Amino acid sequence: MVLLFYNNNVGGDKMNLERLKELRLERGYSQQQFATYIGLSTSTYTDKEAGKTKFKVEELEKILKFLNLDPLELLDLD
Repeated sequence: MVLLFYNNNVGGDKMNLERLKELRLERGYSQQQFATYIGLSTSTYTDKEAGKTKFKVEELEKILKFLNLDPLELLDLD
């Protein structure tokens, strides 16, 4: 697994947040559903998906499990 960690947060510069949003919508989930699953308020999740704040490692792990994704699917490697 190749992820960047800063103080237990996943580096937003390498995480493709637009891809996360696309995958969430493709699977028919709202931000509220994601927030509830991860254990966040909807507004906190919205800020994280928009890149205003970074996801914690534990939150990203839950997202990957929820969407059944490989971590590389959310990295911006360009």
